[in-house]
Amino acid sequence: MQDRIRRNERGSAMKAVKTKPLLDPIRVVQTGELKVLRRQNAFLSDVELWVLNDLVNRNNWRFVNLEEHRALFAGTPILIAYIHKGAGIGDGHNFELRRDPKTGKNRPSFTADTAERIVGSLSDDPGDIRLEEKGGVTWVVARGTLWNFYAPELVDKITADAAQGRTMSVSIEALVQEFHIGEEGEEVEDRWIPLGTTILGDHVAPAVKDARIVAMQEGGSFEELKVRAASYARNNGNQKNGRGGSAKMNKKAMEQLAAKFEGYKVLAVSKDGRRVILLDQGGGAYGYTFGEEDQGEVIQAKIKPTELSVRTAAEDGEEGLSLDMDDILDHVTNSVRDQAKTIENLNKQLEEANAAVEAMKQAEQQRRVDSVKDVLTRTLEEIRENTGADVSELAEKVKELSDKAENYAQLEDSEGKFCGADQAKKDLLAIHGELCIKKAKAQKLAEKNTYIWDHLRRSSAGSGEDDGGIAGLLARNGITNE
Repeated sequence: MQDRIRRNERGSAMKAVKTKPLLDPIRVVQTGELKVLRRQNAFLSDVELWVLNDLVNRNNWRFVNLEEHRALFAGTPILIAYIHKGAGIGDGHNFELRRDPKTGKNRPSFTADTAERIVGSLSDDPGDIRLEEKGGVTWVVARGTLWNFYAPELVDKITADAAQGRTMSVSIEALVQEFHIGEEGEEVEDRWIPLGTTILGDHVAPAVKDARIVAMQEGGSFEELKVRAASYARNNGNQKNGRGGSAKMNKKAMEQLAAKFEGYKVLAVSKDGRRVILLDQGGGAYGYTFGEEDQGEVIQAKIKPTELSVRTAAEDGEEGLSLDMDDILDHVTNSVRDQAKTIENLNKQLEEANAAVEAMKQAEQQRRVDSVKDVLTRTLEEIRENTGADVSELAEKVKELSDKAENYAQLEDSEGKFCGADQAKKDLLAIHGELCIKKAKAQKLAEKNTYIWDHLRRSSAGSGEDDGGIAGLLARNGITNE
């Protein structure tokens, strides 16, 4: 398939370029925003550009496979066009197609007065090109540099726009190598090479909604962007912010620093490890900068209070709002404090409820113990009254069962109802039954074993002839003197 360059601005001023659907070699895609994070020096400013997402843009194109292509943005140029003899800062993708005398084919030319020119570049490090999610949309986000010396008017405009809450749009040019038509009729770019990112003029409508450039300004210089969208997880921790620190801080380094800043929470560490942002237990923000004289140790006197601030993202035509981070921290701290009090009160109520439950359990246990002992005593009395027997031996058994009343108190049936007293009564009756059987057996055995003198005594008592003497004894046995 023939390579084609995609361009995507709407209403852009183009010279000597005529396009046809699917035959035009250019695709230019307005995709995101450029954030100026800080001024390195008088000649360079660090920038961050949200250059491309995978949604269908207003020209019905969609770039896919962002993860596979993101590193290709490294080292590509940042461009802008000037019109009206320099009075207009920014235009479209301005160039001309001129015939190459060597090949006879047309090629882009950037020699015209209003042609776009290079004013910076994206980082050469592929690690500075990441995927990040914002509002549920995945973006390619790149770190780069603007050349202040060669684009002072652009830097001034970005700074002035930021002060008024205005933004500038950006777009990319990409060389498309493979594409197909999607289910909704959109042109899906499968394989492509990014060529550059252009800062558009205010009069050029971006093809991608909300594509813009945003500057963070304070005190006449670019400042670090303090609140950012969450990093996209698929980037495996390689995300970096435009400041020079990592979006996902080196946790090991932060843990090591935490040991040096006792009583503080380490919030952030610069990439070189020199600057540290801290939070004390009361929610106060502090800063610390390591110097050569520190020798890696923390000098307490150098821990200075600092102010944290955030700036909200601004929609087109709206002014960005600045917020005091201390107000946010105070709100969060007060909320946590209120929640802590609520938890403390709930814990106290829980302790009181547990104590009441425990008291009830102890009272119920004692009631059950008393019930077991009472039923044993009453059962013993019923046996004595109804049998008239000597229950002294059974009374000893009752005492033994009463000593086990705590165990009986734990017994419950399948429905959870207390049944220990009934079981104690059954056990007592069983013991009583065993004692009765034992006594009956002893009596039967005693009746079976008789002696001659007992027999003679019973016989004489029945005949009336036994006078208790020798004659009576002989008479009972048929012995006479005759």
